Amino acid sequence: MKDHYFRLPNQIFDEDLTTSEFVVYSYLVKCSDKNHKCFPSRKNIANECNVSVSTVDKALNGLIDKCLIEKTTRYDFTKEQQQLSNIYSINRI
Repeated sequence: MKDHYFRLPNQIFDEDLTTSEFVVYSYLVKCSDKNHKCFPSRKNIANECNVSVSTVDKALNGLIDKCLIEKTTRYDFTKEQQQLSNIYSINRI
């Protein structure tokens, strides 16, 4: 049976996050695998967090600046370098 919850570190409240950064970080943690990586699209993040894609972009940039996540850009080279969703790695606090 799959768990219906996820855990956030208590230290997240010491990171001075904006509301959008907190919500996006929480969603990324929810989506992450056992290696602390996930790859939801920016549009999917926006839909699930009830915010705009531009808000997601700002939140992601803030989380990267605060070293809470790392972003790796992915491409499908079989389709003329079509960009795929990014991989987000959740860093330990």
